[in-house]
Order: sequence, then C-alpha cells, then structure tokens
Amino acid sequence: PDERFTLGAFAHYEVNPHLEFYGEAMFYDYHSDAQIAFTGTFFTSTAINCDNPLISSTPNSLGFSQLDYICGQADVGPDGFVGRRGPDNVLGTADDLPATYTPDDFLIPGSGSTTAGDVIFYAGKRFVEGSPRNNALRNTSYRIVGGLRGEAFPGWSYDAYFQYGTTRSSNTYDNDAVIPNIQDALFAVSDGMGGVTCRNPSAAAQGCVPLNLFQVGGVNQAQLGYVLQQSFQSGVTEQYVGEVSLTGDLSQYGFKTPWSSDGVGLALGWQWRKDALAYNPDSLFVRGILAGQGGPTPARSGVIENTDFYVEAEIPLITDMPFAQRLSFNGGYRHSNVSTSGGYSTWKLAADWQLTPELRVRGGWQRAARAANVIESFTPQAIGLTQITDNCAAGAVNPYTAQGCANTNGGVPLAPGSIPANPAGQYNALFGGNPNLNPEVSDTYTVGVVLTPQGYIPGNLFLSVDYFDISVDGFVGIVPVQTTLDQCAATGDPFFCGLINRNPGNGSLWLNQQGFITATNINTGSLSTSGIDINGSYNVDFSDLGLGNAGGLAFDFVGTYLLDLNTLALPDGTVPEYDCSGWYGGRCGSPNPTWRHKLRTTWHSPFGVNASVTWRYFSAVQYGDSISGNLVAMTNPDFELGSRQYIDLAASYGITDKWNVTVGVNNLLDKDPPLTSQTAGFSNGNTYPQTYDAQGRYLFIGTTIDF
Repeated sequence: PDERFTLGAFAHYEVNPHLEFYGEAMFYDYHSDAQIAFTGTFFTSTAINCDNPLISSTPNSLGFSQLDYICGQADVGPDGFVGRRGPDNVLGTADDLPATYTPDDFLIPGSGSTTAGDVIFYAGKRFVEGSPRNNALRNTSYRIVGGLRGEAFPGWSYDAYFQYGTTRSSNTYDNDAVIPNIQDALFAVSDGMGGVTCRNPSAAAQGCVPLNLFQVGGVNQAQLGYVLQQSFQSGVTEQYVGEVSLTGDLSQYGFKTPWSSDGVGLALGWQWRKDALAYNPDSLFVRGILAGQGGPTPARSGVIENTDFYVEAEIPLITDMPFAQRLSFNGGYRHSNVSTSGGYSTWKLAADWQLTPELRVRGGWQRAARAANVIESFTPQAIGLTQITDNCAAGAVNPYTAQGCANTNGGVPLAPGSIPANPAGQYNALFGGNPNLNPEVSDTYTVGVVLTPQGYIPGNLFLSVDYFDISVDGFVGIVPVQTTLDQCAATGDPFFCGLINRNPGNGSLWLNQQGFITATNINTGSLSTSGIDINGSYNVDFSDLGLGNAGGLAFDFVGTYLLDLNTLALPDGTVPEYDCSGWYGGRCGSPNPTWRHKLRTTWHSPFGVNASVTWRYFSAVQYGDSISGNLVAMTNPDFELGSRQYIDLAASYGITDKWNVTVGVNNLLDKDPPLTSQTAGFSNGNTYPQTYDAQGRYLFIGTTIDF
C-alpha cells in the first residue's frame, strides 16, 4: 500500500511596483510498503561440519545418503575424472558419452564420514516457512522559497530569491537473513543429551538455534527467529539555490531591426547552487551480511557546488509582413563552474517563423552540458545483483572457449562448464557513484511545423509535428555487465578484463561476494536518439456544428515515434553501436516502444460535468538489440512483450466555484502488463511498471477545495 500527503502554501505582498515580496512552502510525505519474495540462504554459506547430527546418513534409492553427498569421497571412475565430463574433463563436449563414465562417477556410496571435519557447503533454500521480506519506504520532503521582485527601472524587471529543499528517506527492511547467523546455525553439534546445539558457544549464548535444512518441514520459527533480522537505512539530500535575474526590453533604446516593430528582449542572471548527500546504513548493511542485499554498503556523504552566469536574447527580425507575420531569433549562452568537474560553456540558437496565422515553422540547435549530480557522484559503491549469462558456467547455450574463460579469470585457466550457473541468472556486480566524472555534453537539433487553421474548420485546431535528434557524449552510466564479460572473453582487452573479479577459490561470479564485475559510474561513449513528436488538440462546440446546445468536445493527442535509440558503450568504438528502438532487456534495459501515444476525448456538458475517456498505447518490443538480434527463440515467452492498450475514464463536477469533485477509473478493462523473466533496466519482479500498468483496474475519487 502507498500513502501520500502533500501541502503547499503561496504568499506575496506588493509594496509598490518596484518591490514585491513572495514566498512558497511545500511539504510532501510518502510511505510505501513493498512485499518481496521470501529470503533464503542464497548460497551465502560456505561450510558445514560433517558431525552435524541433522545430516542424514540414511541412503536413498541410489544408495547415497546426505552425508555421502556432503562429506563423501569422490570416485573418479574409469575415465579418471570426477563427474560426467569424458576424457577431456570438459562438460558439454562430444566425448561426454555413457561409455566414458559409470553411474557412480561422482561418489563412493557410504563414504560419508562424520569425522571429515568442515567441508565446503553452499546452501540454497528459500525460507518459505517464515514471512516474506517487507520493505517499508518513507520519503519526506520540504521546500521553502523566499524572494523579491519588481520593476528595477523603466523597461527592466528583476527577480531575486533563495530556495532550500531537502528530502529525508528511511528504509526499513524486515525478514532478511543474516549470513553469519546462517553459518553459525549450520555449524551444529550434539549437546550430549540427545539434542542439537550450535557449535559456537558465543552464538549459542546469543540465541543461535541449529538450522535444519535436511528434511522437509525441518525449518521452524525458532530457527528463523535467529536467522532473520530487521535492517535499516536512512539518508538525506539537501539543495540550496540562490539566483538573481534581470530582464529588459531594449526597444526603448532603439535596439530593433528596420523590419520589426518589436524590440530586442534581453535576460541575464547569476545562480549559485549547492547539493549535499548523506547516507547512513545500519551495521548489517555496512558489513554486507544480509543474504538478499548484496555486498557491504558503507556510509557516504558528499557535496557539489556550482555557480552559473547566463544571458539570453530574443530578437524579432521581421514583423507584420507578407509571409512573415513574425520571424524571430533566440540565442543564449551559459557558463558554469562545478566543484567536481570544473568549468564549461553551453549555448542555444533557435528561429521561429510565423508565415501566416495558420502556419508556423520552427527549429534550433542547442549545446548543453550536465555535470554529474550528487547521486551519481556519491552513491556508495556496493555489490548488487544483475541479470546476465556467464558462458563459462555449466549449461551455457553459447559457451566461451577455454581461452575466453581464462581471459575472464585473470589469465588463469578455467574450463568452460566447470563452474555452476546461477539458477536465477543473477550475478554479482559492483555498482555505485564516482566523484571524478566529467560533464556530459549534448547536441540537440529540432525542426518542426505548427498548424492552426482556425478560419477553415469549425472550432479550434492545433497540430504540431517536430523532428528531434539528440546526442550525448560522455554519457554518465555503466559499461553493461554482459558487454564486459563478452568482450573480455572474445578479445582479452585489459579494460574489460580488469573489471572482472572471479572468486579465486571457485571461479564463480555469484556464490559469494568475492566474485563480481565492476559496474560503477563512468563517462561511457555516447547515447543518441531521434524521432518525431506529434501534439494536437481540437475543441469544438456542438452548436458550431448545428447540433444544438449539448456542450462541446475536446480532443488532446500526444504521440512519439522513436526512429532510433543508439548506444556506443565506449568512445573508442570497441563495442559496436547498437540500436534499442523496439527492443528491451539485455543491454537495452527497459522497453523502448517505437510508437506510443495518448489520446484524451472530453465532453464538456452544458450542466457542468466534464467526462473524458483516454486511450493509451505502447507498441510491442522484442528481447535483444539491433546487433545481437533476438536473444531467445520465438517460442520463448520472453521473445516479445506484446503491444498494450489501456482505456481510462474520468469525470469531474464543480459543486461550487471553489469546490470540485473528480471520480474515475484507470485501466478500465483490467489489462495485465506483459510478463517476462528478464529484469534488466527499471523492472520490478516480472514486468516494467514505469512503462506498463502493473496495478490493474484502479478506481479513484478526489476533491479540490480552493479558499
């Protein structure tokens, strides 16, 4: 469930035309409880003692007991190797035939011994006997603005203000397992009185209860009471902004072209901004000992300050002439100094040509830059999970070569198929901020046309069609984890291979936190996109159509056709540029439909009710990208996320001039979102709620009272 409270207040007091005081205050409080799947051991344990009384010594139908599997001796069989690998000792090759191994090619039946000491043991068990994990999130924000404005002198006005804003966040996480507690609970021994106790006296004194993973129903609430704990994170971001601006009409000084009756408009100003971040986790997060949370997450803080100077001019070139009702030029310049990345300049050049009252053409070029924000710079670096395929692991559909696997292991030989694959396809990666990022630099080109043919059809029609082309160099992001692994295996490039840290003991990238791939923020290559935006509106009264006094209709449309969405992972072109338009998952992350739109039709009734119906649409996307193609077969459910259409209804009625009531339903037909097992990008469980409607049919009612 979600709960949200908002409050806003605005005030102003005009002393005279030269001085007006104003202020704003905003408050926002949001609370959400997110239920997550049951926690588990997630293979985080590393050992178990063979004299654990909970391990069964009773043979199964194949003649092997739990004790044999955990603490038994290997039988190399006639091929001389452990496991079904054939003479070359590589799983999945042509010599893996029944003739090269025997059924007992793994263990010697009855060889399990309680005197074998501690052995390697990676346990995989969901604690479904307890309660699911719950993540209680709370964000509380405050924003206060105070300023003054007015006419500085004839033709010139000023505005000066100061703003303070803060967001304070808390995250309470219930029912996750603590890794050292799991390990202590697996080290169980006889208490000498027919019972079982934890081997570590200190752990036993703190309430340790032996964990029984070795029989169905063996896990109980007493065991979970020791293994599961509550954890907590808190953080705060703060922003301070001070700005002074001056705008003026230069026509009073004669600054205008001979072909225009309007003068040049000028705006200039100065801005100072300070952003601060502080993150404070509890000791469980700091030590990285929660089974479902990845690696250590240290406390972190940071500050970024910047100062900007800017100037902008609006220059009417021609007014009130044939085929030039108005032709104007707009230009601007801004220089910024940022504490973390130094100084840089940006600018814009734009033109707007109103040929006739019905036709307008516009276009422009803008050079923009963006320094990394406080989140991108100072987010703590910590190990988390990512969805990839390790093609050195057993069962890989397209395994790397022996040399490729060695490349990903720091040059140390690693046989393909010799390490276990993660059952959920989730591997460790080190994510986090980087205070040494350079600013992103972008260029945006736009050209468009606006039609307003009011005199030719009943009602009011507005239609704009704009082409956009945006490119960003030095884009702040990560090298996709799958790209890192694939490129290292294929080329041995030191850049990619240096990001891979396999577990030195077993070569794994997931069995514990010693194995991971670095994916912290860097200035990557480039991101570019182009497309067409279409916006339209049409308002007409029924009386204008000769249909009497039945009110009127209003149509509002917005749609985007995505021509391309290209990513160049690194500036040197080591990784070929790929297009994500129409794709999702893998390197493309969240769905990128080639077409999406929203059309709202509203009936303004003559008796005060406004009723509307909205049609939302997203075209289908496929799993993969333009270079890799489809990453799964057409028969795989993940192959395509089909198109989605949603219908929303709403109605509002003004009870009085200051009291309005609104009711409605979103996703009227209760359309489910497309489901997928791929979780790259901003996903949540098995779908992408920022693109698709994940809530189903949603009813709402609200009221607004002005006073």
